[in-house]
Amino acid sequence: MKKSLKYCICGLILGTAAISISIPFISCQPQGEGEAKTINEESGSDESFENPDTSDDADGGSNPIDYVDYLTFNVGDGEDAYAIVTKLEEGKTETVTEIQIPSVVQIGEELLPVKEIDAKAFQNCSNLTKIVMTDVENIGNRAFENCVNLETIVLGNSLINIGEYAFSKCEKLEDITIPESVKTIEKFAFKGCSSLTKIDIANVETIGKSAFSGCSSLTKIDMTNVENIGNSAFAHCIKLKEVTINDVETIGQTAFYNCTSLEEVIIPNSVKTIGQTAFQKCSSLNKITFKCKPSDSLTLSKDIFKEISAGGTIILDYTNANDSDINETARQKWGITIREDAWKIVTQ
Repeated sequence: MKKSLKYCICGLILGTAAISISIPFISCQPQGEGEAKTINEESGSDESFENPDTSDDADGGSNPIDYVDYLTFNVGDGEDAYAIVTKLEEGKTETVTEIQIPSVVQIGEELLPVKEIDAKAFQNCSNLTKIVMTDVENIGNRAFENCVNLETIVLGNSLINIGEYAFSKCEKLEDITIPESVKTIEKFAFKGCSSLTKIDIANVETIGKSAFSGCSSLTKIDMTNVENIGNSAFAHCIKLKEVTINDVETIGQTAFYNCTSLEEVIIPNSVKTIGQTAFQKCSSLNKITFKCKPSDSLTLSKDIFKEISAGGTIILDYTNANDSDINETARQKWGITIREDAWKIVTQ
């Protein structure tokens, strides 16, 4: 949401329409040590924002605030005004390779915290290689989609939301750490990141539809606290070999479809639903462990294990496990042949 405010810039009064502001240079002068002041329009009270470091770095580099000299901003609507990065200035998409989003930016007489990257803000910025945004709370839909040379993404613990398609088709991105503050990764967020080999999402709770679909270099994923895995979330992750799921309740349709390197899967006792063809075409899958009784509260859909390895072991690892727990209906639906010379059942 954009906030309607009046700002005085270069002697001109901007009206109540949403504001789009191009800033060739930002001057943030502190009024006191470590902070800068601005006045709340409604209450007239002082509000303090952390002032950006205005000193040169140890190597004599430029002030980080200089990074904003080619960004444009809008003002977001909320309890307190904040700045939204909307895009690069015209003509900069072909030349800018690294961006550091500032913590605060001065717009008119206001010093506003930068909390959001707008939808499509950096979409198709093909020369962008690095983005640092340690204080951003929201990354909009398609914000960095198709940034084909983006290699480094630095996120901070302020981040709450990663939007749909936010980093889709960032083909050179190899690893990224998702802050603990992020609980949901929206659909298609990292789809087609074909160089992604490592991602830390242990504290995420919900993974949206096709969020990592086509991440063909991903080898290992830790979903320790994930509760919901969306449809096709990891489909076509052909090098994915190791998956950790401890608290998951729902595994969506085709969630791991065509993960041809996946050899083992452990279904924890928290699982309530496994969608249709969830593990179809996992051709290396030869060990399936159930920590819960399949015929109890667990809903197993049709063909969830279709076209997997020709033989292997189903392990029933829970109290009072019995071969009969894999009933005839399950045997007919799952898409695998359960017999001693192919797939066999082992109780523990």
